Amino acid sequence: MNFLILRVDSHNMIATELESLQANPDWVRVLIAYQEAEQQLPEEQSCVGRLLEISAVDSQQLSAIHGNLIALDLLRFELPDRHSGLHYKVTTLGKQSLNLLEKIGDETSHTEAA
Repeated sequence: MNFLILRVDSHNMIATELESLQANPDWVRVLIAYQEAEQQLPEEQSCVGRLLEISAVDSQQLSAIHGNLIALDLLRFELPDRHSGLHYKVTTLGKQSLNLLEKIGDETSHTEAA
């Protein structure tokens, strides 16, 4: 058997995610909300319970936004037990994407100021 091995180009992958985030600011707001919530967690806890309200985001859109972020591997979910519901964590790719968006924003504001 011969298997085709595809090499993943991480620059193209993150470019796709960045384009999706730039086109959907509510997705960025949701990722940032989870990242901020993660920073408030005790050390023994790594995932955040589902956020039901996020400032400036239509709560009726949250399920679809969660699904899109999970599909793009920017957000991951866990079901720790039967009683506590889904918990979420921003993935490494999600954190990298947010960092790049911040850098792009900083460069844009410096360019506009000049």
